[in-house]
Amino acid sequence: METIHPISPIYRQNVIDLAKAFAKARGIKPATVSRLIRGDMHFLKNYSNRKVSVTMKKYDEIIKYFVDNWPENTPMPKIRGHNHADL
Repeated sequence: METIHPISPIYRQNVIDLAKAFAKARGIKPATVSRLIRGDMHFLKNYSNRKVSVTMKKYDEIIKYFVDNWPENTPMPKIRGHNHADL
């Protein structure tokens, strides 16, 4: 029987990794990134701790925010399970 690996941990890590890189690239705090992507300064902390989750629609909106707002002179990290050109 084939082992099925859930995709949600990959997507969760994508958001966390992008948020950290975005905060560093912009010189802002993670709480500010959290507020920008979800309107809640505690979102990333709670998301990282698995206290909250997002729908696939919200996940796509978060990824699109990063793609649309990524600083031009900073390379965007590769993320698993997504093709940036699709956004």
